[in-house]
This record gives sequence, C-alpha cells and structure tokens, in this order.
Amino acid sequence: MEENEAKYRIYVSGPISGRDESESREAFRRMCETLEGLGYEAVNPWDLAEKAGGHRWADYVLNDLRALRDCDGLMQLRGWEGSMGCQTELSFALGLGIPIFQEWDVEGRLRQEWMRHRLAQPREEEM
Repeated sequence: MEENEAKYRIYVSGPISGRDESESREAFRRMCETLEGLGYEAVNPWDLAEKAGGHRWADYVLNDLRALRDCDGLMQLRGWEGSMGCQTELSFALGLGIPIFQEWDVEGRLRQEWMRHRLAQPREEEM
C-alpha cells in the first residue's frame, strides 16, 4: 500500500473467555503486528475491552460489534469455532458482507481475496 492510500481495517476475532489471558493477548498482538506489517489497520478486541462500558460478556461483545461494523474485513484466529463471541462476530460480519479471513492463510488468501473484494465493492467514500 502506498503512503497516501487509506488503510483498510481488519478486525481480529479469536477466543478470549476461558483462555489464559497472557497467551490470548499474545496471539492477538502477533496477528495485529502481522496485519500492520502488511499495511492494514488492525483492530484488537483486547484494546477495546477497556471501553466496553460494563463488565458483562454482552457489554464486551456489543462494543466489539460496534468496532467490527466499521471494519473492512474479519480475521479469525485459531480456535474461533469454540467461542460464542467469535460465532457472534462471524454472523455479524456475514450479515454485513464483510470478507472473512483465516489466521493460517493470512499471507496468501488475504492478499488475493482482498483485491477481489475491493474491486467488486468499493468503499462508501469511493462512491
């Protein structure tokens, strides 16, 4: 991406509840670092947790969905299948037509699918 190009935002989705916090934070941090290295803006739910406005699971998920609504893609970390929060984020992203990417194919498919998606559906600002 060139410097004057707008960065596309990728929401990172992965299991948090019931996991070792330090391992979970590290997995999210690594993926965000990878995405930013590829020129994307990464949205990390761990960074959003402080802004959730409550301490119930639903407060965190609603805050995450607000952030996801403003993203251009959803990146799923390994283990997402067993997380109710990740399932909710996936359903929401599918409903919005946001492309879904998998952690294990970040380098390959992300580049290919992203370009195909961007050509088929220009951002609102481009219309």
